[in-house]
Amino acid sequence: MEKSCAACGIQFVANQARVKACSEACRERLRWWASREHPPYSHTCEQCESEYEASKATQRYCSTYCRNRSGMPLCTVCGTPSAGEMCRPCLLMAKAGRTHQRTCPDCGGACSGETCRPCRNKRQVIRDASDKRVIRKHRESAAPGIRPFERNALLVKWKRQGRTCAYCARLADTVDHVVPLVRGGTNYEGNLVPACKSCNSSKGGRTVMEWRTGRRATRMSKALAWTS
Repeated sequence: MEKSCAACGIQFVANQARVKACSEACRERLRWWASREHPPYSHTCEQCESEYEASKATQRYCSTYCRNRSGMPLCTVCGTPSAGEMCRPCLLMAKAGRTHQRTCPDCGGACSGETCRPCRNKRQVIRDASDKRVIRKHRESAAPGIRPFERNALLVKWKRQGRTCAYCARLADTVDHVVPLVRGGTNYEGNLVPACKSCNSSKGGRTVMEWRTGRRATRMSKALAWTS
């Protein structure tokens, strides 16, 4: 079906009725607009009754685990959702003649390991503040310069022009920061170059000179502040 892109207004052919954007760059632009217009909603999970932030006002559960276990009966031993009278871990322990020896430090329920299964799954879904992926995302959003959807559009332009990697002769398929974000780099076009995935991953958070020579510069004693 033919539709009009909600981001750029271009007419395109969509294979599903729910598609609103014509490209990944436009989809990123719509997500960025939505994040600016609608702050995270504060909810209480209907399954585990924990507080969490959601991107939708109609979201009812904090994770896929809680959504799949909603409406299921609780285990008579540990109190976790189960398909029968006892959950599988408790059933296996009962058959082996063992009992729960520990108490979950998060919810206070009985468990056979360090934490019970619901709390363990919740820890896997919610990333810790020290997670390097979260820190990278925060650095990228805090650095001045063009936004993610604009960088995606720049990469599409480079691919259309057949640009090669700035460090080798292969075709470029990523955008690399010459001065890495972790070293005080920005998102301005002057700090962005086309690069292949191999060179971009190999360079990592090092400068070009450090990457080529294999030597690390002296560690900075304090973070650099961006100046306008």
